[in-house]
Amino acid sequence: MVTDNRLVEDPPEPMVDMSAWEVLGVPKEVQRGLSEQSFTTPTPIQTLSLPPAIFHRRDIIGAAETVRFRGKTLAFGIPILTHILGHKSNQEAGETTENTTKNNATEATETGNGTSKLKKPLLALIMTPTRELVIQIKNHLKQAAKHTSLEIVAVVGGMAPQKQQRLLNKCPEIIVATREDPCRLEHLRYLVIDEADRMVEQGHFQELSSILELIQRKRQYEGTAKRRHLQKFIFSATLTLPKSFKRKGK
Repeated sequence: MVTDNRLVEDPPEPMVDMSAWEVLGVPKEVQRGLSEQSFTTPTPIQTLSLPPAIFHRRDIIGAAETVRFRGKTLAFGIPILTHILGHKSNQEAGETTENTTKNNATEATETGNGTSKLKKPLLALIMTPTRELVIQIKNHLKQAAKHTSLEIVAVVGGMAPQKQQRLLNKCPEIIVATREDPCRLEHLRYLVIDEADRMVEQGHFQELSSILELIQRKRQYEGTAKRRHLQKFIFSATLTLPKSFKRKGK
């Protein structure tokens, strides 16, 4: 700021109290993204769901009003961001010289093929019934993950194959979708079914059922020695699931 021909430093921005998020286990990078959106206090659904999801990796079934959409999205999104960041941090810290050498060789090979970065597995799949919800969820998560290196993309029905392939070539850790290419689910660690009531309505049930069956088969194929815990989040405004879906036991 300039006053009376003198340069005066702008006053520092006031510190935002994010302690309410910190006690819930939210990492600093995500806290920063939340702070920039003025989200300083968790909503009731976030306060209830974050501790068991983050600290104990429990499956979560949540009911939240649609009008509080962003609160519901972050209730399942923040635990996923937190765990993936922790996974990446542990992976980087635990790298051996042998692994680094292998990675360098792989990177050199892929660079020669026109790809400049290593392929990363898909870790989280968020399914929701409409294109509008897909875009909203992706945008909210990207804002929360703004100060991280995580890649989040949206895949919807009717998308041009070339565009979809360009998005998948980014090797995102998180995909938000109305549908998903099933061949990439072998490393999945987090599954979200948002607006569950609508996802099991006619027109979505068969596709959702097929994906759940595929995930189950892949996990059985891995065997108990290699099987990873698949953390599940089921969210909806009312959670009045039809009996036919409940009987499937999934």
